[in-house]
Amino acid sequence: MPHLIVEWSTNLRGRLDVPAFLAAAHDAAMATGAFAPAALRSRAIPCHDVRVADGDPDNAFVHAVLRLRPGRSAEAKRAIGERIFAAMKDHLAPIFATSPLGLTFEMQEIDTANRFLADNLAEHLARRAAASGNQMP
Repeated sequence: MPHLIVEWSTNLRGRLDVPAFLAAAHDAAMATGAFAPAALRSRAIPCHDVRVADGDPDNAFVHAVLRLRPGRSAEAKRAIGERIFAAMKDHLAPIFATSPLGLTFEMQEIDTANRFLADNLAEHLARRAAASGNQMP
């Protein structure tokens, strides 16, 4: 069950449409075909108290981490990461063109031996799809 966690400096308010950015990153991850429809969880966390580079109040950042289960080849992980990072960079291009901004993205493998989970999301997605006449991918 992968998790996409995005932290962003709140001085981006008014310059960054956070829900649209999160949707672009989430959709790019799903478009890789590496994750089941019910698997990916994405969230954005605003960071209010930050200091970036020399402390100029215009300096901003977006930092994202994709946590995923082990088992994919280095090449597969690289392809997933490149696609998500490209979507993030594309979405942030207008801000890069006008403001100081740092974007970082990393992928981390989850230690599955010490992970506990429970969910029924796939079941609910299947019910919604059936009710709307659509099939789940």
